Amino acid sequence: MNMDSTDQQYTKNEKNGIIVKEGDNWENIRKIFGWDMTYSEKNNYHINQFDDGNEKYEQYENEWMIYGRWKGKVALINIYNRDIRIGSISKWKLNVIQYKF
Repeated sequence: MNMDSTDQQYTKNEKNGIIVKEGDNWENIRKIFGWDMTYSEKNNYHINQFDDGNEKYEQYENEWMIYGRWKGKVALINIYNRDIRIGSISKWKLNVIQYKF
């Protein structure tokens, strides 16, 4: 789902300190369905399946951070470009990035 909107609200996730701009449409969806927008994880993720309208995000670097969740779905923000967000994707379509140092 695209998060392009001219009426953007800021959501601050206190746990990981990121500030995310979301449109009024997403803000309403989050409230109606009870999304947990304070949820975060220390892990970064790769998307392993781009479908259901998320194909357009394949062009970006595939490293994402979770900034919200609801019933097996998560909201993602791109690590390299904070203006790129995926409002809803099933968590099973993600893999934790295993960094090797």
